[in-house]
Amino acid sequence: MMSLRKPSMLLRIKREPFKKVALYSALLLMCVHWVHADVPEASLPIEQYHNAIERVEAEQGAYATELADLYLGLGRALVNDDSLTEAQRALQRGMQIERVNLGLDSLSQTPYLYLLADLDASAGDHEAAQEALDAIYRISANNFGATDARMLEPLNQILSWQLQQYHNKPAKKAFAHVIAAEYAAQRIARVLNTNIPMSDPRAPKLFKKLATVQYLIAEHVDRYGLPSESGFQITSGASGSTSSQSVTGLTYYRRGKSALESRVNALTQQPAEDPIIQASAIADLADWYLLFGQIQSARKTYQVAYETLSDDRVDADVRNTFFSEPVKIDFSATSRQDPSNQKPVQINLWITATGRVKNIEFVDPKEKLEEQEIRAIRSSVRSSRFRPRLTAGIPEAIGLQLSWANPAQVNG
Repeated sequence: MMSLRKPSMLLRIKREPFKKVALYSALLLMCVHWVHADVPEASLPIEQYHNAIERVEAEQGAYATELADLYLGLGRALVNDDSLTEAQRALQRGMQIERVNLGLDSLSQTPYLYLLADLDASAGDHEAAQEALDAIYRISANNFGATDARMLEPLNQILSWQLQQYHNKPAKKAFAHVIAAEYAAQRIARVLNTNIPMSDPRAPKLFKKLATVQYLIAEHVDRYGLPSESGFQITSGASGSTSSQSVTGLTYYRRGKSALESRVNALTQQPAEDPIIQASAIADLADWYLLFGQIQSARKTYQVAYETLSDDRVDADVRNTFFSEPVKIDFSATSRQDPSNQKPVQINLWITATGRVKNIEFVDPKEKLEEQEIRAIRSSVRSSRFRPRLTAGIPEAIGLQLSWANPAQVNG
């Protein structure tokens, strides 16, 4: 087989029916069918991909359009075989063929670029991985325009990739993904503000996503600081200060607040507006105020959320119970912890009218827990903030019993 050449530097593979001529072997047709079918990756042996590629090159030349899909399949098969260097070469070769046949800005390069970004990230070459994602953005923007509504798909994929990478790494080493997620979020915001009307059904979910990114950044900087500066705090824990002294912290607070306000606005303009969904969104905005120490704003906004349920369309039982119990506030995009193997611990605690935790008591005998586990659970509970119980829209303290995941089991 001819050697693979490295090119200069994925959304959808170009899907064109292959010409059924006698020159193509049955093997090639099998390979092509696999590339376009929804079957497990690498269902064909690597050797068969090599053979099919050699046949097409011999019959049609080194840049035949059919080769791109075969190289993509070969690359995936090599990844599954842990032959990562060879996989990278195959993907680069397939992407080069796409560029030769369809142009430097062909969208068909997108799948290759995502796989190459994964390979670079797994190899620790984060700069190369980011270059691949930047190429995806650039190609999409050149085809659609930077603020076109069609940019939401690649931008959401890029944001999800960055968030996944962030949560797969020790937080202190993941700051580059925080910055990249912020860039993606800003670009999504520009698309929303330019070409997505508030009545669009995608708008509420997208505004909520923007807020989660701002919270992730604020929480990361609060815990680990910035490379060049640190010092702002958010009030997610019982001992947190009531305001931020950092311009950085205020920036993320304001951006998240703006996104959540826009979400509420978007929900009111939906064709089938739902007062329960609206009340929940307004309560999320109140939660945001509470996390960042804006107690009076939080109380006023909780009152508005409660009053929203006075709509005749809301059942009386729902109205009376919707805010009757505290709820843990969580703006996390994804979680670093896998709770699948955890055995929750029963605890009693007191939630104040400002959502803070007090008087933690273990229902399960402490003898069943090691001291390390007890400390981890207490720390996890104390660092959490709750939406308080609302009585007639007024925050109220209450005691309750909860099942709490044991973080020591996950981290251990």
